[in-house]
Amino acid sequence: MFRPTQVLQALKQIIWLHNHYSNSIAIRAAGEETVRKHFDRNNLENRDIEIAKIKSSWHSTPQDSEEHLTFEFETGSNQHVTTQHVYRSTE
Repeated sequence: MFRPTQVLQALKQIIWLHNHYSNSIAIRAAGEETVRKHFDRNNLENRDIEIAKIKSSWHSTPQDSEEHLTFEFETGSNQHVTTQHVYRSTE
């Protein structure tokens, strides 16, 4: 029996909830590239995620010493799917 190929959803929008790095386009671009790699590496398109909202600047905590951004991932209709830490790329 023929089964159509699943159409995967691409990440369409990255939103910075706070005006972090407004004067540093390079840092903003690096953060956005890091989240796109995280999105692809973790197969988040399978979860109908279209929007990534950046909730923080690069930071670390005593509980999580690796520097990261905190993201909320949402569907195209703004339904929350998951919140995750996205770590700086080591590539």
